[in-house]
Amino acid sequence: MRIGTFNPWLGRGPSGQAKQAPRGPARPLVGRAVPLALGVLSVALVLSGCGGSKGEETRSVVKTKRLEIVDDAGAARVVMTTIDGARPSLTLLDDKGNPRAWIFLSANGAPNLVLVDNPRLALLDGAGEIRSAQRLDEQGSPVFTQFDATGGIRSMLRLGQDGTPLLELYDASGRPIWTGK
Repeated sequence: MRIGTFNPWLGRGPSGQAKQAPRGPARPLVGRAVPLALGVLSVALVLSGCGGSKGEETRSVVKTKRLEIVDDAGAARVVMTTIDGARPSLTLLDDKGNPRAWIFLSANGAPNLVLVDNPRLALLDGAGEIRSAQRLDEQGSPVFTQFDATGGIRSMLRLGQDGTPLLELYDASGRPIWTGK
């Protein structure tokens, strides 16, 4: 399922069919967060003198304990630092300064990704197709959706409002073929 043709975050309509999103470049922020942060970091490094124009000194390394990328008002929007002086951390902040996404390494070196307030996570294959998606529905309950190689929805695991787990399986055309509680 190519991003922009079906929005796995929309869930299902009253008829049980998956809701279709309008075509367009609606790529989830999570899929763009790391490339966006790296792009912003590259621009910051160029503007700080690394990779300057001809005749200017070019630095190979910039060392700092904390790097903040700020918006036009001067508010931090991206913060790169270390936790306990050793473990790398990248935090994306909203316009109010609240953390929305945080990537960091645990003390044992394990990578962590924390998404806050209506988070969405999509896993894409090499062709850019969504193969697995995780989100919270309108009530805040988790929903896991899996797609086949052609982008068709094949399974959905969710928790109902009362906390009851629900598993739905779909045929190749996206019609429900089994539902279990």
